[in-house]
Amino acid sequence: MPRYLLFLALTPLLAAQPAVTAPAGPEPTSATAPAGNPAPAPAAELILSLPEPGRFAELFHRFTTEHAALSPDGKYLAFSLRDGEQLSVVVLEVDHPETAKVRVLVVTDDQATAMFSDRQREKTPGRIRWMRWVTPSRLAVETNRIRSLDAEDGWTTNVGAMVAFDADGGNLRQLAGPKDVPELIAGGGGPFSTARTPPLQFSRGVWQPDQPVPDAGRDVASLPSLSGTVTAPRSSLGGPGPVRSRDLHAFDLDPRRPGAILLSATGAKRSTGSRSVGQFSLDTATGKITRVTENFVATNRDNLLDRQGRPRLGVPNTTSTKFPFTYEYYGATGNARPKHLGDITGLPGFSVSPENFFGERAIPLGFDEDPDILYYAANLGRDTFGLYSLNLATKQHGKITLENPGFDLVAAPVAGFGNGDALVFDRYTRKLTGVRYQATLRTTAWLRPEWQQVQADLEKTLPGSCVDLLDWDEAGRRILVSTEGPADPGGFYIYDRETRELREFVRRAPWIDARHNHASLPFGFTTTAGVHLSGLVTVPSHPKMKPIPMVILCPDQPWLRVTPDFQTEVNALAGMGFVVVQLNGRGAWGFGRKQRHSLTAGYDLVQVEDIATTVATLQQLFNVNPKRVALLGRGHGGFIALRALQSHPELFRCAIALESPTDLGDWLSKMEWNDENVFPHLTKAWLGDANRFKAAPLVRQPEAVTKPVLLLSYPGAPGDARRPLYLANRRFAEDVRRGGTVAELAELPIDYVRGLPAARAQVFDRIEAFLNEHVYDYKVKLRDLKILPDRIPAKSAPVPPLPSP
Repeated sequence: MPRYLLFLALTPLLAAQPAVTAPAGPEPTSATAPAGNPAPAPAAELILSLPEPGRFAELFHRFTTEHAALSPDGKYLAFSLRDGEQLSVVVLEVDHPETAKVRVLVVTDDQATAMFSDRQREKTPGRIRWMRWVTPSRLAVETNRIRSLDAEDGWTTNVGAMVAFDADGGNLRQLAGPKDVPELIAGGGGPFSTARTPPLQFSRGVWQPDQPVPDAGRDVASLPSLSGTVTAPRSSLGGPGPVRSRDLHAFDLDPRRPGAILLSATGAKRSTGSRSVGQFSLDTATGKITRVTENFVATNRDNLLDRQGRPRLGVPNTTSTKFPFTYEYYGATGNARPKHLGDITGLPGFSVSPENFFGERAIPLGFDEDPDILYYAANLGRDTFGLYSLNLATKQHGKITLENPGFDLVAAPVAGFGNGDALVFDRYTRKLTGVRYQATLRTTAWLRPEWQQVQADLEKTLPGSCVDLLDWDEAGRRILVSTEGPADPGGFYIYDRETRELREFVRRAPWIDARHNHASLPFGFTTTAGVHLSGLVTVPSHPKMKPIPMVILCPDQPWLRVTPDFQTEVNALAGMGFVVVQLNGRGAWGFGRKQRHSLTAGYDLVQVEDIATTVATLQQLFNVNPKRVALLGRGHGGFIALRALQSHPELFRCAIALESPTDLGDWLSKMEWNDENVFPHLTKAWLGDANRFKAAPLVRQPEAVTKPVLLLSYPGAPGDARRPLYLANRRFAEDVRRGGTVAELAELPIDYVRGLPAARAQVFDRIEAFLNEHVYDYKVKLRDLKILPDRIPAKSAPVPPLPSP
């Protein structure tokens, strides 16, 4: 019997009631909703024949509140509020939360849905992509509003719309859309500005937490359509030819122009292999837009922008360049001849290749307000990634050095650059203030001791939750706090450092709080071979049977780490009555280089072994049923789920694979290797080697799959050729069925691929039906029928009548 070193920590669920809630309001009407694009026409052919979303529909809805912002003086709190297909922003005073100042409708699902959306059945949910107070009394909001099919632009779809209004709802303006930040035309380049429609008038209304939200159209402000904006004459841009719109995104507050924000505009790919990247300053009071800089970047390179919005570093993103890829520095202004960053810094490690992607290297993260200072993560000569700074002008190392012996301070990079959102800057001093990273839960390492103390105090007060300090007032007294946990959508709080009072203002998803209260427990153990495995166990609040059946979630990629954020799909499985296990196996990023490199030769066999070991360990600790264990995975995780079922039919009842390869070698060579996607080349060593790919153990031994499988795959648009991944799934299902095993194939709709909520709920209805049939197994097994001899006597006594009631 192997000995394990075990630790378990119960995660309490936050049960505080929100101070501000709002019941569902009226549906949008032509009188209340902004003009937008019409809903897409229904698809002529439905790909997946599923019923309307059942009991999981509400679970997959967008959260009621997803964004919040605190004003610089700490007086006002703004937060988003979803009401059906409408997304609004509510403003209230922190000291008087019982009365809302205003509720402003900023986007609808109609306006976020492209006019031509390739057979998309449901609408794209409207979202807020950025929201900040630019002054103590003026709020700016960016949404995912779509602008499609313009007479001048042709058949294009651009995203991004900026609006602003005062704390009392006054001076409400549609500030900018994609057409207001056009491509720089040859021969132009001079400054320009645009004028906007006059501010709207509205009737201000107030509402109480226990009363319905004011009816839209009576005392809720709404925005005009994009057609109401008036752009500058074409002659003011300089140069002939059509004006082309660009995707718009709010980059940051403009530190040089009070009350303004910096916009970033990205153009379409040109035939020359480049695209434009422009920066603009937007005055949120007057609507005036001023061009700041204009650059062109190569489309075959990923670029890192500085805090002024200029491209400063580039790295190849296609296989047309040979490995190793080196980072190239474009100079202090972003326009100089590229030079290797390693030559500029004199430091090793500023390169990326398949050999060092998971090994020793340095990863650029972002720039300081001083554009000469670069922040980067590195694990040169150490196990975990630390964070460091370097002055590119003087070649001097900076004062910033953050290291953690147990955890990497950088998440797994998608390709060349790390996640710049991990760097937290103070809006008032413009200095680096903290670094967000994931330990057991997500946390922040603060450079200000008083902020570090607040982080520690709040994590102690709210155990089991990720605690993020999102925003604070200029005096540093009031702090906007966000919480979230694996089984808790969380909410938004205001913490007062003087009074040490923590007040919850709004919950992200009140309906989930009321109906889903599953518990999540972190676990970790070390095997006798010295392998450390960890993860999360989510326990259903209402199991259907005891001992409780279990579902193992296989990570999408071997190096992906379990996230501590709320996961709808995990909670849907728990709602079905299953214990849900998420595993950090060998190779998982975040625990240092040694942990990553413990994923050695064997690849899929190592991951299957970790899953089997985890099942054997957890069944000793929890009241789970070892005879009713299912596997589920997406992408490479689905392949591992099928391999585990094939290798250990005695351990698992069934497996579900979503959009998963069945032959890794064939999948990588036919579907992933192209010049537009370099990531598979960099990570191939963590997926297998030539011998493993050639062996193709799953598809070459389909008869070894003796337990039911469900394959879900998107076949492609109706009328188009079927996708190779779908065809491979169909062949595999046929081969498994030929051996006498249940193998179901369901075709995913495009809405699921795009992550739309109703389609996700439908797919999980289908998954529940499969699990109910093959894990719970409601079938009644009858004994062999036998014909019994007639034992009724020839002259039986008459049956007496029933007594009267």
